[in-house]
Amino acid sequence: MSVFFLFTSCEYQLGENFVEMENHQVDSVTTSVDFYGFIHDLENEIYVVKHSGNVVCEIYPLPGFEVEKQIIRLGELEWESDGIRCDFVLDVDRIPNGSYELSCEIFARTNSGTVAGQVGTEHYVEKRSWPLKVDARNGSDKLLPYEINEEGHPVIFWEVDESERNGFDYYTIEYSIENYTYIRRSYDFDQRSFVDEKYTGGGGTYEVYIYFKDETHRPYSLGKAVLVANMSNLENTPEK
Repeated sequence: MSVFFLFTSCEYQLGENFVEMENHQVDSVTTSVDFYGFIHDLENEIYVVKHSGNVVCEIYPLPGFEVEKQIIRLGELEWESDGIRCDFVLDVDRIPNGSYELSCEIFARTNSGTVAGQVGTEHYVEKRSWPLKVDARNGSDKLLPYEINEEGHPVIFWEVDESERNGFDYYTIEYSIENYTYIRRSYDFDQRSFVDEKYTGGGGTYEVYIYFKDETHRPYSLGKAVLVANMSNLENTPEK
């Protein structure tokens, strides 16, 4: 995280007197600036965005300061709000995958009770920034065919366009049921099926994603197979 602080000076006429703002030396006008709605990767000290959604930026000013306005910037996107809170919606379809700088520019004034503070002549601008990575994926409503083999293990089948070969990095085969998920990874572009030998017959959903070497090429789902507990879904089973 980086912090940039700017102090602006001016004169303000009050009756027959002029009030000149003093050069107060402060490191910041806030105790913290917090974002709610992003994933915060504490280990790597970076925000991560995987889905579109509502985001809140909350500013906590130091005593003696009043926040007049804040401007949030992310790539070419910008949101502005008066006061300490900014609510906005981040649509991942408007910003490509990749690494960005997330910034918050804070415009504040003193409310210290001095004449200058009362007339709002002591103004400060502080800019804070953080690294952010957009790591979104495109979903799919496509149903993948599957079958249950003689050992009782589900076999999931998928297809992928040959044009994706050169940029291909890996597949993920993701199994989820209730609050449990496990992920397998395959680096073989020619793989077109997966046998889950750990399956215990409890049903669940398998979804296959394709990833690319270029991180700006957004991963997407090749489809999903939804299994009913202890049986195969005949409508979702390929013909022999």
